[in-house]
Amino acid sequence: MFDPARAAGLPEPARRWLSHAIAAGVPLLTSVELIMHGQIRLGGWRSFTATQHLSAAGGSCGPPPPGCSGCR
Repeated sequence: MFDPARAAGLPEPARRWLSHAIAAGVPLLTSVELIMHGQIRLGGWRSFTATQHLSAAGGSCGPPPPGCSGCR
């Protein structure tokens, strides 16, 4: 459950945003899946897609796509 007191140690803009965005007592999610797409400039512009899974227990990422030597 969201307790505004847990945001007390954050900078004022972050505390204000959280208090506006999340009502007190609302259950908090423990994980999220982010799906991204766009272009990145690596020599020339290249299209990409990515899926990232994050959890409160620790972030994780799916296996890197073929040909991605720098992903971990």
